[in-house]
Amino acid sequence: MPLVLRSTASTAARKIFAESFGAILPFGIGYLAVDGPGTGQNPIKVSETADRVLSKVIDYAQSRPEIDKNRIAMHGVSWGAYWATKMAIVERARLRGCSAQSPPVDKFFQKDFLMNSLLGNREYCSIRYPR
Repeated sequence: MPLVLRSTASTAARKIFAESFGAILPFGIGYLAVDGPGTGQNPIKVSETADRVLSKVIDYAQSRPEIDKNRIAMHGVSWGAYWATKMAIVERARLRGCSAQSPPVDKFFQKDFLMNSLLGNREYCSIRYPR
């Protein structure tokens, strides 16, 4: 089956989107929600190479026999859209499609934002939510 991978920015968002994306299940499309780097229960803090954890999620998805490894797409909203956009570039050979809803890419991909507002921001670099 095809799979939509969804990177979220918090545990609460992961649960909300899991419910709404459940609507695609009757159409034979799977859905996997994961916390993005630096958020929720993702153990990887934000860094220049944090996308590697999402690459590992793709590795896992492709290892599952019920998933069509050639039909994996990614979706993200807001901060999750940053990761979806980055993965569309770094995993372009493995992702069939990508949608990025409302990413402020004009700022997210600028060196000043990355160095001063993101990497030094304790919220995105170490945030953890209770289970």
